[in-house]
Amino acid sequence: MRTYRQKAGTPPAYRIAEIVTEADIQALRALEQGQASPDQQRLALRLVTVKLSGVYDQAAVIGHTDQTYFRSGRSFVGQMLMKFLRADLTQLLGEPHAETNA
Repeated sequence: MRTYRQKAGTPPAYRIAEIVTEADIQALRALEQGQASPDQQRLALRLVTVKLSGVYDQAAVIGHTDQTYFRSGRSFVGQMLMKFLRADLTQLLGEPHAETNA
């Protein structure tokens, strides 16, 4: 497997080459094209929710409020994806309304 390196001095919040694999990128591309296998679908979703959004990572960076804000925003995306994947639809959208004929 090939490895990739980013330029020296890249801020920690933007260092994705350390955590993203070639298989991750291929899975995400296959998902976008509508050709992902079930394993690739899971891998692409894990890439977005866990690796890129850092949903399980600590958002606070002591002494660096800008990075804390960035990581908190990034994590929010992962939290919403996880919520949509796991929550009951009636909790998210409310009870379905009966259609009325006017």
